[in-house]
Amino acid sequence: MAPEVINRRGHSMAADFWSLGVLMFEMLTGHLPFQGRDRNDTMNQILKAKLSMPHFLTQEAQSLLRALFKRNSHNSFY
Repeated sequence: MAPEVINRRGHSMAADFWSLGVLMFEMLTGHLPFQGRDRNDTMNQILKAKLSMPHFLTQEAQSLLRALFKRNSHNSFY
């Protein structure tokens, strides 16, 4: 879930880009970018945790993922 969905502030295409980032991250690494002990912990991580990138990802892949994982949709690249 995108941060704006969790916060129930309404969402735009930014939530779709977040979802694309989750899909790409999982395809490239084999695991989810944010994974907590339970649903509430996972949502808290989505809202606050720093996204850690595995060392084997190229700089281009990391840059693209960081652009897709924007918590503040007003500052996005699209």
